[in-house]
Amino acid sequence: MNIIQKYIPTGTKRRPGIKNKGIKFIVAHDTGNLNSTAEQNVNYFIKSANDMEASAHTFIDDISIIECIPDNEVAYHVRGLVPIDNNKFGCDSNDNALGVELCFFTDIKRTEKAYNNYVEYIKYKCTQYNLDINKFIEGHYKLDPTRRSDPLNAFKIIGVLFI
Repeated sequence: MNIIQKYIPTGTKRRPGIKNKGIKFIVAHDTGNLNSTAEQNVNYFIKSANDMEASAHTFIDDISIIECIPDNEVAYHVRGLVPIDNNKFGCDSNDNALGVELCFFTDIKRTEKAYNNYVEYIKYKCTQYNLDINKFIEGHYKLDPTRRSDPLNAFKIIGVLFI
């Protein structure tokens, strides 16, 4: 698995450079941007690094896996005011979870390849952090159900119900 590190500048709104409290689970996201690649998403986050506190650790498409925030740093990928993550995992997503974004396309074959890369990456991270894949992956839509539907947007294209 070829993982590229192309980091958002540190000390910005998207990447404050704050150390997280250890990885205890993974939040499954999709970009919500049909036909955008991992590189395009990361480049956008780099160019808009001081625009807002919204980020993710990794973007994945059919060709690339790009980490834009190191695993040991906070990423702002789940709204902090919603207590569902704290209730389920005993901690906050932004402080204790990896945010992994899936890119998806109108081309079903590209989306399937991106999804396969996404699954392999998440398995790899579960092994790295000794996480049970059946217990410690949560869809963003379950953590912020009134505002989010990801990663179901991407999953619907290829007929995946949920991980």
